[in-house]
Amino acid sequence: MRRMGHAAAAGRPMTMPHGHAEAARGESIAAGIFVDGVPESIALGLTIAEGDLGVALLAGVLIGNVVEAYGAAQPILAGGHSRRFALGLLGGIGLALAAATILGGTVFAGASAALVGTMQAVAAGAVLAVISIAIVPHAFAQVSRGVATATVAGFIAGYLLA
Repeated sequence: MRRMGHAAAAGRPMTMPHGHAEAARGESIAAGIFVDGVPESIALGLTIAEGDLGVALLAGVLIGNVVEAYGAAQPILAGGHSRRFALGLLGGIGLALAAATILGGTVFAGASAALVGTMQAVAAGAVLAVISIAIVPHAFAQVSRGVATATVAGFIAGYLLA
């Protein structure tokens, strides 16, 4: 398994049985949810501590996390893991993110802008890593080349809105 990871890092195609590849893709998405979600949850906790929490922000974070978890669960289950494993993994991540929200509202309430910016940069890097490793290759293999156009349009829209 380790050699396959090195092959992917070197830009060579990974070869593994389909079920294992699906499970690995789901587990990669779950890891991305965690690495992205911790800074996001800390930021949510900071927002709550400042008293600026809007219902739209809270709903967006919660709905987004549920959709991400569903997206991770499907390949985990397709790869042969049990529902119990998927629920345990994603439920544990959910509990960790809830704890990060509490930490953000208490421990990090007086955090510097540099620390918050660093956490946001780590979250952004995690999202890009998961997208490039687990989602884009699957999209090209399963959907169509039109995915590239939609992806570029999405990045441009995000850049223009930022």
